[in-house]
Amino acid sequence: MQLKTIITKRQYETHNSNHLVYEWENDFLHLSSCAFFYEKKIFSYVATRRFNYLRYLLLPNTLSFVFEMIPTIIRRRYNKPNIIPCIIDFFLTEKELKGFEKEYSKNPIVLISSKEAYTFLQQHNCKLPIAHFPLSISDRIINNSKIKWKQRKYDIGYLGRPNPVLLNYLNILSDKHKDISYFYGTHDSKGKIGYIDNTGEFFTCESRKEYLHLMQSCRIGLYATSGMDKDRLDTNGFHHVTPRFLEYLSCGCHVVCRWEDNPDTEFFGLNKFASNITSYEIFSNEIFQKLSSPPDESMQENYVRQHSTSKRFEDLSMLIDSKQRS
Repeated sequence: MQLKTIITKRQYETHNSNHLVYEWENDFLHLSSCAFFYEKKIFSYVATRRFNYLRYLLLPNTLSFVFEMIPTIIRRRYNKPNIIPCIIDFFLTEKELKGFEKEYSKNPIVLISSKEAYTFLQQHNCKLPIAHFPLSISDRIINNSKIKWKQRKYDIGYLGRPNPVLLNYLNILSDKHKDISYFYGTHDSKGKIGYIDNTGEFFTCESRKEYLHLMQSCRIGLYATSGMDKDRLDTNGFHHVTPRFLEYLSCGCHVVCRWEDNPDTEFFGLNKFASNITSYEIFSNEIFQKLSSPPDESMQENYVRQHSTSKRFEDLSMLIDSKQRS
């Protein structure tokens, strides 16, 4: 039995955080003979909580795949034996595992993107047929560096939600070295999310194309695993490696990183590309060492190809074949 359907929410979930998911879905569609199943807004989580009977209506009956941004532990719609879910952000606590096992009990395989979360589930004797299925980067943007490294506008770029420790180190560095050019994520006086650079200019980045172009405009990308230093409060002690790390490398940037050692950081090998930033001195040394010469783009491209979406689709096909033989 082959994968036939990819369930997508793109007709009503239009927030920027979903653009990467839709990129993966497009790649899966391109790599297979699958078709999209366009889920309707009426079947959203809110609607199904109010009207229990809606949960299982009008779902495909063929073998299907769906990305789930977070795990659902109450009245989940996709708990069917023909649907394979991939959970992107797993931050459940031990107390929530029974609900998790119940709501995913009928799925043939439950894919967990984070090796840290996968290990957590193994350690707590999860009863579900789980498999590690790491997040990826689209083949279409691998080696996406169109701006020569030395000609880039910014020395340092910090895309996404900034880690408070790294941002503090960046502020100290910029006070001491006025010639450093940089930008980081923030919001304006009206709460609009965007970026501010070393000249004080505030600008926005609305589309995926603009985001990648902005990333290509910096020589160094600052990066921290999710939930470090309480930069977000919903991760329950998990510190996943996110696709932004792969995006920096694909766009030809050096990376300067802060992380907490765990199975996820070990799987992605962050220490192959950077020293773990645990002090301002290490931060400053890393910045100036990396500004002295461009990265090894061949090495970075070979690395990100190991984490390409096409490679993940091959892994998914093998998981399905293995499940069917067992």
